Amino acid sequence: MGWQMLTALGIKYGTKLGGSPLAWAAGEAVVNSLFTQYFRHKETAGEVMSNYVEKLATAAADGKFDLSTVLNDYIAGLKAMGYDTDKMDEMETL
Repeated sequence: MGWQMLTALGIKYGTKLGGSPLAWAAGEAVVNSLFTQYFRHKETAGEVMSNYVEKLATAAADGKFDLSTVLNDYIAGLKAMGYDTDKMDEMETL
């Protein structure tokens, strides 16, 4: 049973479960707001990273810079963090 279902039951039977239905509804509103804020932030961070990788690939294809320099820097950083970079392709490394 999900949190929203539990909250709905709490609102319906709030006086029997303890507390007022208004408190249950306010609690659900706060939890939903926090989840929304968290997932929007994660979605935005993912979009930024995707856009960055796309710009790097496009600039490298246009010959504006050497992608191997960027990859070597990333590989060194990933290895320092404990990632196994031998099994990664270029897109995974970025």
